[in-house]
Amino acid sequence: FQEFMRVPPEEASINRIIRAAEISRGSFYTYFTDKYELLTWLISDQIKNHMRFYVQWLKKTNGDIWEVFEHALDYTMVQINERGFIGIIRNMIKSNSFSEFFKAGMEADAISCDINKRYMEWMYENCDKTKCPLDLTGFCDLFDMHRIILMMAMKEFLNDCASCEEAASAY
Repeated sequence: FQEFMRVPPEEASINRIIRAAEISRGSFYTYFTDKYELLTWLISDQIKNHMRFYVQWLKKTNGDIWEVFEHALDYTMVQINERGFIGIIRNMIKSNSFSEFFKAGMEADAISCDINKRYMEWMYENCDKTKCPLDLTGFCDLFDMHRIILMMAMKEFLNDCASCEEAASAY
């Protein structure tokens, strides 16, 4: 995590990564084919943590998706700032391979698509329909709009040098 916060992906060093992790080169290659696969795993892990947040808050709020969305923005801003993920995002944007990296990620395998579909179906089924009377398609569209808002808040924070609070409150 620290290496990708420090430099763009193409400048990241597997030697520094294994030294910081205090593992052997062989151990690294047991789990990852290269540093880009590690970066993909780190991003994927952040996404899974984010998904767990939505599940926990949907349960906590008895299915109030609007309250979940409100807390998600604050949670996202804290996570990207305090955990240092914003550094990784900044370095990825600076990267020469930024678009190729995301194109590869967009070509997700069938398993990932199936997991995302089941996740959205679970979220929809556990959503209080009296507060959000949408069908599954409308709910997924709403969730996509929410994701766009999160991205715009991150843009405020990244490019416009807004504080976390200012970026979150702008949306």
